[in-house]
Amino acid sequence: MPKETQERDDWRDNTHLNAWLTERKESFPAWAAEADGGWDFSLASLAQLVNLVLGVYRSYEEMQDAAQKADPFLAGAVWYLGEVQIRSSGAAWHCRPEPDHTPLQVGDPFIRMPEDPEHECDDECDEYDDDHYVPSATPFDQLARLLLLGPDHRLQDDLLTGP
Repeated sequence: MPKETQERDDWRDNTHLNAWLTERKESFPAWAAEADGGWDFSLASLAQLVNLVLGVYRSYEEMQDAAQKADPFLAGAVWYLGEVQIRSSGAAWHCRPEPDHTPLQVGDPFIRMPEDPEHECDDECDEYDDDHYVPSATPFDQLARLLLLGPDHRLQDDLLTGP
């Protein structure tokens, strides 16, 4: 396996990300019950998520503070938004691999669309050229933009979408 492929695999499968995803999956039923239920991972459910998040956080700074404190509600909202996009687009969770002593922040995990196997990058190409660009999104940032950009901003405009 080429080194760059191994490095990308490390971003999809590492101790920090796997622990965070396990914790989120296990805590989701309680989060969903506290958040009035009805969470079906559909794109339509994102309107409910937007209303919920905007009802809890009044400013970007308040959301950032909650992220710094690893607030379980915010972590649940971030995970849910990521899962909706994954299930609708084929994207996958990623997170930088770090030593075990580095804590994972709620804003660290991101989702990335699958790479096109037709555009495999070899030693001669630049992985960041437009021809090799792979869309990605950070669900925390997507939620934060709701507060930063105001009432005219639509979460749906930030979503990763599948083919």
